[in-house]
Amino acid sequence: MSALQQLVDRRRDEANDAHICHAFEAQVAALTVVTSAHERWIFPWHQLATAQFTTAAGRDRLALSFTTHVVTLTGRDLEPLCDLVARLQLSLLRPAPAKYVKASNAEPFVEGLQVAPHSPPTASG
Repeated sequence: MSALQQLVDRRRDEANDAHICHAFEAQVAALTVVTSAHERWIFPWHQLATAQFTTAAGRDRLALSFTTHVVTLTGRDLEPLCDLVARLQLSLLRPAPAKYVKASNAEPFVEGLQVAPHSPPTASG
């Protein structure tokens, strides 16, 4: 197969998967977070400290606090991801293009994804 054909096939596969914002497996050791075409993070599940799900006015938020960073997802119908986190089955997260929101139906749809280091503790007193 030519290099051009391989590139075309890869782009076609990426276009077909562009609406997928999460993936899961039976059990995984780490969560891969894709924040852009040029950046991805790997977070070992054994470093997860807490997970917090909140919902208000049809907008969901899921915050995953790892040892050094917090991964924050915003979107719709994110609650099923909580079970995948609890069972260490969530393997991939990435934001989905907004044009796919109508096709997501009741599936989790990640509109925003942020990775930020934990804030240093503030001095009190």
